[in-house]
Amino acid sequence: MNAIINNWIPNNEEAPALFEIFERCFPLFPSTDHKNALKLITLKVKGHEDGIFVARVHNKIVGFAFLRKSHTPSSARLVGGVLPEYRTKVFGQSLLSTILNYAKKKNIHTIITTTFESYLDSQKFLCDNHFEEVDRIVWSNRSLDVDLPKKLFDTLARVEESGVQFLNGIEFEKRRSDWDQKWWKLQMAVLKDVPSTIPFSDTPFEEWRPLIDPPFWERRNVLFAVQEGKLVGNLILGKLEEGVINIEPYRRRQKTPPNGDLNSIKGQGICLSKEQWCQYNFNPKSSTKPNIGPQLSFGFSGCGCPN
Repeated sequence: MNAIINNWIPNNEEAPALFEIFERCFPLFPSTDHKNALKLITLKVKGHEDGIFVARVHNKIVGFAFLRKSHTPSSARLVGGVLPEYRTKVFGQSLLSTILNYAKKKNIHTIITTTFESYLDSQKFLCDNHFEEVDRIVWSNRSLDVDLPKKLFDTLARVEESGVQFLNGIEFEKRRSDWDQKWWKLQMAVLKDVPSTIPFSDTPFEEWRPLIDPPFWERRNVLFAVQEGKLVGNLILGKLEEGVINIEPYRRRQKTPPNGDLNSIKGQGICLSKEQWCQYNFNPKSSTKPNIGPQLSFGFSGCGCPN
């Protein structure tokens, strides 16, 4: 059985097929509303719009690959996958070869991608094609049936007494006309401080801004820590799915005195999750040598590690 590899012209009819392939390849990742597949793909490939490739068998899309911008013009992030039932047909190899040829024409010399430690076939494929592991993200989870430790509530009371306020996204937006600019600046500043062997560069505001609007993020599921009128931290809850919700990496300005605000904003996020009838939280921690001590103190336990 042969596949035809060709450029994909973005369209509403076929965009959900790419999402379905990705979700079947990476079931540990949260799913995305397929109704907004084309919008999200368009945002993700900005700068590489002509570099979306698909593998078709009898006109059915069975695999895809595209590049996203990375930290330098000469590097890019690879996103893609092939339906499990077609993985023995070398379609993945054909897609990768096509993407590498495209990257070469664009003067891209470094390709970065992500997989999970438990996905042995994926790891073997990448190793066979000369990818090397350079960083890890450790995921942990906790059941929301387990009570939060009393010391967390003591910390929360102490933080609030110090003047830190916790606002959801709707409340924060009402307080500041420049709320999105402040959020963007905080995220860019904090991401620079994440210990990683992969360099970081700011995402331009005009590219970042559409990604915080519904349906990608719900304002009520974003928490902001504000002290003396300044934004000092934030936390994002992902989409509730089958009783599970992700806590996206929480953030605090490095030069801001902690005062327990990291622990307290995590606690606020867990409480908000319980209000939405969640059963479990997942929390990713990005670092070459991640410090998961705080997660363990909250009752989280290690559950997976994307490479």
